Amino acid sequence: MQGHAAHTVGAEGVEGLSMSGIEILNDAGEYYVGMHRWRHLERRQARLQMLGPDLLTNGNWVAATKTLTAAAGTPFVDTVAGDIFEATGGTGVTAGRYQIASVTSSAVVVLVSATLSAVDLANSDIAGTIEHLSVALPSDFGSIQALDMSNSLVRAMRPTTKAHLLELRSHGISLASWTFHYALSFRAATGSVGGAPVPILEIYPAPNADDPEGFTLYYRAKWRRASTDSDFVDVPEYAEPLFKQIVRAFTRGYEEEDVATMSQRLHEIENSPLYINAMRMDGHIMPDFGPIQNGAAETSLFEPSFLLPSQVAPP
Repeated sequence: MQGHAAHTVGAEGVEGLSMSGIEILNDAGEYYVGMHRWRHLERRQARLQMLGPDLLTNGNWVAATKTLTAAAGTPFVDTVAGDIFEATGGTGVTAGRYQIASVTSSAVVVLVSATLSAVDLANSDIAGTIEHLSVALPSDFGSIQALDMSNSLVRAMRPTTKAHLLELRSHGISLASWTFHYALSFRAATGSVGGAPVPILEIYPAPNADDPEGFTLYYRAKWRRASTDSDFVDVPEYAEPLFKQIVRAFTRGYEEEDVATMSQRLHEIENSPLYINAMRMDGHIMPDFGPIQNGAAETSLFEPSFLLPSQVAPP
């Protein structure tokens, strides 16, 4: 693919480009993934782990830095920013629920609020539970297609807004026996080098026990970024001609912007036979999803008179 980038501007090789060939390839890939809901990016079901509460029994507190440290053990090994520490005991501790601002290590976290105690506490007796309010998603996650409980006839998953999640959490409404509410969110990349924000699934209520296969997800994958010249791109054969043109358009858009902008070149591609044919081929992978669920024909099983004159009664 990098050869197409060099060829379209007459360069002797990718070394002749003012931008990295890998960078151009990844930019083109991100655009390709977002231009259509490609069926070939749909992944098999993934099981998502529910994390029950972890216990802290021997914590110490530094008020100036709002740092909570376990004297022994690793109670914060599964903790991420946004989880809740509910303080239940300890000398000088103000009981309550405290949001975790950041995780320093599996034994050290920083809280958002300093109201746990106005002074340092070093008796190693701070006790409480860590509630996990988010669920990790697959590393190649791009978007949700379907999400439900893995094994349950009575519990369900319900998408909602973050405002509603906040309302549920702040009011402490008990829904543990009925419904998990969820909303997609993002957390900042960890580490000193930063990076792209990481999608997570925020949920309510917090799970009351570990379940390695609590939720089942169908999803569409994001672009798998290339990092070396030997990496392959995740594009099916029927879409390769289209992707090559996108790579060439990005290259010319970066290298020859004075001739035509990248937007002009991409607009031409989105109205091209290559794009139309790639979408057609992609749609033909599974052209039929069966009868409409809960439609008139299906509900007519209980009352044939529900059928329209143009409909055929199901067998």
